[in-house]
Amino acid sequence: MIVYDVNGDGLADVIIAWHCHHYGLVWWQQVDGADGPPDWKQRIILSPDPNVGATEFRVSQLHAMDLVDMTGDGMNDIVTGKLLSGEPQIATTSPRPVEVGTTFSVFSNPRLRA
Repeated sequence: MIVYDVNGDGLADVIIAWHCHHYGLVWWQQVDGADGPPDWKQRIILSPDPNVGATEFRVSQLHAMDLVDMTGDGMNDIVTGKLLSGEPQIATTSPRPVEVGTTFSVFSNPRLRA
């Protein structure tokens, strides 16, 4: 989960996996509540119900996320990853144990300002 002012309106928003063991990435935009507590508007970045038969991008089990300017354009990108099996598997044949099957994804979004 990341708390970040995605759209630059001065309000903290939330970027979160839809469900940690399924598909989906969501941005919850904080909006001013009329004379009350803040309200939230759901913005879907990645669908929680992708067409697995299509070639569209999809990734599941988004356990870890960070905001980093990966392209050097001054705007933050969402970096997330998952393990191939969803659970850590350690390779002990190297001098330094590493997790096997780790994949990373980067989502560039012009609304994510550094």
